[in-house]
Amino acid sequence: MEKKPGYKELGYNNCFVAFLDILGFSKKVDSIGSTQDFSEIKEILELIANMGEQFKDIINRLEYVTVSDSIIASLPVNALGEATGSAFANLLAILQYDLYQKYNILIRGGLSTGRMYHKDNLFFGNAFLRAYYLESKIAIYPRILISKECIRYMKYIKKTDVEYNEFSFNDLCANDQGDGLVFIDFKKYGKEKWNNDLQVHCPESLKRKQDIENKMKDSDCKIAQKYKWLGKYIYPYPLN
Repeated sequence: MEKKPGYKELGYNNCFVAFLDILGFSKKVDSIGSTQDFSEIKEILELIANMGEQFKDIINRLEYVTVSDSIIASLPVNALGEATGSAFANLLAILQYDLYQKYNILIRGGLSTGRMYHKDNLFFGNAFLRAYYLESKIAIYPRILISKECIRYMKYIKKTDVEYNEFSFNDLCANDQGDGLVFIDFKKYGKEKWNNDLQVHCPESLKRKQDIENKMKDSDCKIAQKYKWLGKYIYPYPLN
């Protein structure tokens, strides 16, 4: 009797999966009014397309697809164990940091683990459903929530001696003081630079701060809510 293929042979792997919403991206595309606007959109998409390059020695099977405002990214767990999950979390933190610092674009999302089939534009699995649920129903603010399944998995996953020049998975886990949920602390990447910018009153930092303060007063309560959270997260003091 012919042996039936298992999940691995079918490509239904244990994966780290992220579902990300690029907040306001459709509006940005819809309002293109100059070659500069067009070039910025192109740069943003190129940044997303190259997001795994920094960790290519560890992340060699990254799959991702962009759908409208969303990014679905998955990475099968491999023999490098913990290093794989840490590299994936670093990748997401860098993407958040770069999009905000360079283009004032925020991300909301979910990161989970579980089964996932992902080949080009075809994807499905319980890991995707968990990540999507976190982003669409729970996250609310511009943060990437980490599922309990992912945190538990990283606690028991195989430890390796692989070194990388970024943060460990645990280093990037932050507890939200408001609701106690765990999210990716992307501010770690810019902590030294941001602290220096605040001290010397860097024009870019002041412009970002003013933008947050203005949107905290937006008539749309959902927008105001998001930026009130962002202000508390980035700045060590209350904003106006």
